[in-house]
Amino acid sequence: MAIGWRYGSVRCQPAATCFWDRKIAVGDRLSVDELLALVYRAGADYVGWAGSFRYDVSDGRGGSVSGETSVEVLPPNRPPMIERGRLIVVVAGSGPVPLNLQQPLDPDGDRVNITVTRIPALGRLRLDDRELAETDRLTVDEMALLSFEAPRHAAGSSGSLDFRLEDDRGGTAAMSVVLQAVPPPNRSPVVGEAQEVVATVGGAAVPLGIPSPSDPDGDPLEAVVMVLPGAGWCAPASA
Repeated sequence: MAIGWRYGSVRCQPAATCFWDRKIAVGDRLSVDELLALVYRAGADYVGWAGSFRYDVSDGRGGSVSGETSVEVLPPNRPPMIERGRLIVVVAGSGPVPLNLQQPLDPDGDRVNITVTRIPALGRLRLDDRELAETDRLTVDEMALLSFEAPRHAAGSSGSLDFRLEDDRGGTAAMSVVLQAVPPPNRSPVVGEAQEVVATVGGAAVPLGIPSPSDPDGDPLEAVVMVLPGAGWCAPASA
């Protein structure tokens, strides 16, 4: 009975010779177990189609079959490429701010998988309307759409945002973004429209009816008297 492989295909990393426990030469005789145990090791100076490994298998009674395995050598894998570090300033309390992160590239054209490994404690990382968490996975296109939201009270360093990048052949890279939250621009206090008060000569004191001022940023307020009426006097209601 003839036993053999027919027309397989192998793609090898450089590591070009076929090995068992020794180099194999044309004309060597192997048992089936030895044939099945063969490996191929690429040289360090060749990339491309390396040729074929052809063999004949016979049963000793005139029956035989031929097999062939073609060998292609790929270049060494190179990891994904990405900017290593970056500082991004966001305005605290301004809602989601696009990060405009650079998309990673793989010099070998491999697909790049991205994992979120750290998110600052003060803030939210968002992809569109979805809040992300550590260990969430992203595509290259999704990475370019990320935004970060720092709460209003988080002015200062918000921490780092870290990613791990992996290709399909074991190449890895890391990226870290430092996020700095700055206070929002200050907005002035607001008061109501001017009021008109009518008082009677010799009559009781009347309230000035001043509308309560407010601050859109929630800051504490203090009033300073700048002008007084030319006649009469103003005093606290309890005076």
